[in-house]
Amino acid sequence: MTTDGQAQYRRIDQPAQMQPLLDTLLQAGGARLVWADQPGEAVPVLVQAVSAEEGVLLDLSAVPELLAPLAGGEACMLLGQYNGGQLRTAPLSAAGPVDAGHGSLLWRGPYPQWVDWLQRRDTFRATLGLGMRVPVLARREAVRAEGWLRDLSVQGCLVEFAAGNLSILGEGTPLELTLSFPNGSRLVLDALARYQRADVSRGLVSQGFSFVACSTEQERQLWYYVREIEREAARGSGGNQTLLVASPLFRQDAPEPAAGTEVRAAARVPQYSRLARIAAYLDSQILLLREGGVIEPGPLSRQAEILLTLHDEDREALLFASHCLHREPALVRHCISVAVMLLDICLARDIPRRLCKAVAAAALVHDLGKALLPDAVREADVITPAQFSTLATHVAALDVPLAGCGWLTAPVIDAVVRRINERLDGSGYPAGLSGEALPALARLAAVVDVVDAMSHPRADRPARGIDTVYRHLLDAPQQFDGRCVQDYIRHFGTLPVGTLVRYAEGQLARVLRLDITGRPMAVQLTAGNEAPDAGTGEVLRGRTLARLGEPRAVPEYAMPAQDSHPGTA
Repeated sequence: MTTDGQAQYRRIDQPAQMQPLLDTLLQAGGARLVWADQPGEAVPVLVQAVSAEEGVLLDLSAVPELLAPLAGGEACMLLGQYNGGQLRTAPLSAAGPVDAGHGSLLWRGPYPQWVDWLQRRDTFRATLGLGMRVPVLARREAVRAEGWLRDLSVQGCLVEFAAGNLSILGEGTPLELTLSFPNGSRLVLDALARYQRADVSRGLVSQGFSFVACSTEQERQLWYYVREIEREAARGSGGNQTLLVASPLFRQDAPEPAAGTEVRAAARVPQYSRLARIAAYLDSQILLLREGGVIEPGPLSRQAEILLTLHDEDREALLFASHCLHREPALVRHCISVAVMLLDICLARDIPRRLCKAVAAAALVHDLGKALLPDAVREADVITPAQFSTLATHVAALDVPLAGCGWLTAPVIDAVVRRINERLDGSGYPAGLSGEALPALARLAAVVDVVDAMSHPRADRPARGIDTVYRHLLDAPQQFDGRCVQDYIRHFGTLPVGTLVRYAEGQLARVLRLDITGRPMAVQLTAGNEAPDAGTGEVLRGRTLARLGEPRAVPEYAMPAQDSHPGTA
């Protein structure tokens, strides 16, 4: 804590905690400049960029009188506002010439070593330290997300989630938050989703929330929790603070919170947890794309390599696990399913592993451009001709974000990303290509894409059974390559792994494994309307399974259609 006259500033020196404060300087009218050695009247300035990588970039075109002292090495501080409190940076100085570009006068300084923050009581934000675990459940209608509290104020909080289904929470989304402390105390609050920050490499999303319509009692409780978090964090920071009495909220003898849904599912469905982490990566990537980011080649390569490893371990377990994802947005589930199936076929054809990896990677992101479409198009039950024209732009929307992924090779991106929605008769999009203009990989990808799309419910229609899907493909040779359709059916069978089937006496089950003839050799009984990852049903094999008779495929039950998109399938 630092003192400035009667004001007490809290000093923040961790970049991850500093960045949200510094981001407010980028807003119009959000920053003012004062000289560090001669504090006087603050001068409004325009901050063009501020990050650990770029430092601070100021546009001095409107205040050219600042040019000479800054270029001469005089130190300045930037002032701003954050959550109702005042912030100021550490002194910044960088002697030398000023960058010039496009007629503007630009000065680049170092990233601040720290930020001092003066908060009012109602905006004071307590940050949880290491070992302080407070699970948070975010709930909106049928959507649930489990995360961990990172900081808390009387006005709002920051929660860290595995990316999962967080991309559906746009700014201003109302929901209910439940905070559960180790000693059993709980607080349920109405909140609005605010800013999001994605960490693609870790598959995490930091989600800010503001509380709404808090009662007097809730405000009293919040201030108590804020104080106790601050005290416990200080106690765990070392030094003399360890003499503080432990907060009753964080008693070590309190029972551990119950394992999250994903943890329980992982124990029942092989490969589920690792596939869920790929889904979290994709959800984080969607957030980055919406913020104008790109698809970094390294993280995408790692996710594709994980898919190959899972396939090497047990291909049928991977196929089944791909059917178990249901909490994630439909867009993410679709991309993973297409990637898994396309990879499985390519590996069976003895295509070089390096090329198979590139195909899997391209399939993982092939539809992410749909996340950038207007809500009116993404949420439409029926697509109008004008909306269809807008829908087709999702393909080109990935051109720039994918430009840095040179390891994928242009032919793979062209076939799996740009041509997957084309049809042999020219009725597809975006270019209306036909016949020989479509490479073999694009034709195969189109079949895989349509099988998965038709097998799942969508805003404008229910799911189709696999037999109906196969009939649709076989009856449209003008659109789909007949050889690719036959290859798909021979490869995955008439009852693919993961298919929901019904037996003569009404039992429902999911296909776990197939024998060499393509018949189910292991199934797992299900109630049908339970989550695919519940895994509570009995697994039947051998004579027990044979006594059930012949299975018949049935359409999937509707899952939450988050970010689903009407299309051509």
